[in-house]
Amino acid sequence: MTMRTFAGLVCVLALASCDRPAKQSEAPSAPAQSGGTLAETMPRTISATEAANFQVALAQLPQGATLSHAVAEGPAVALHYTATTAQGPSAGAQFIVVDSNQAITENNRIELPSNPDPHLTGATSAAPDSTDGGAENVNKRAVLAFFQALTSGNVDAAARQVGDDVIEHTGTGAQGRAAWTTAIRAEPARQYGIQRIAAWNDIVMTYQSVGTVGDGGAVRWAPGWDIFRLRDGRIVERWRVNY
Repeated sequence: MTMRTFAGLVCVLALASCDRPAKQSEAPSAPAQSGGTLAETMPRTISATEAANFQVALAQLPQGATLSHAVAEGPAVALHYTATTAQGPSAGAQFIVVDSNQAITENNRIELPSNPDPHLTGATSAAPDSTDGGAENVNKRAVLAFFQALTSGNVDAAARQVGDDVIEHTGTGAQGRAAWTTAIRAEPARQYGIQRIAAWNDIVMTYQSVGTVGDGGAVRWAPGWDIFRLRDGRIVERWRVNY
């Protein structure tokens, strides 16, 4: 497995294929819920424990998986990857939580058949000179405000959290705030119950319950994963998994 060292050999980001066999977690994936409890880990200095948690999470990847984005923060490790399975190419996302004994307590995971190229920029591929916890906190709050606005149906407020040059990599692939706003207005109304959030450098990853509002106001809940890249506290790229 090819890796690049993060923050002075403390936390490791896998950048190429993972050759180790997949290790199965005994913890079941958390079911989607209406709402959900936000488990927010505030800014931190990358620690040896987080590096160890990252290694535990990497063992959960399918054999031959290639990481696109990864975040390690506190007990949480979020992974977004592509893999080739017996059924063909797939894209996957996991939000793993590890306890103090390095045992997995949550493994929220999904794999979907898809184009093996998720059009990611590799924003996490270069190690930072230092961890800017303040910026990570700003980024997380921007993402939370973004979801809160969408849940309340206020697309204009959500648009204030995105940059002028925002790119939506999922769905219509809208580019620019005006096109993005038009595309979001055309989508079904959705509610978001954020269950997990973590940030690393300019990337924020979330695991949430996504409620899609159908005819008659009925809400259909499903698990969802989002990956954001932010610049100056504004969302400039977004990828969605499972919705």
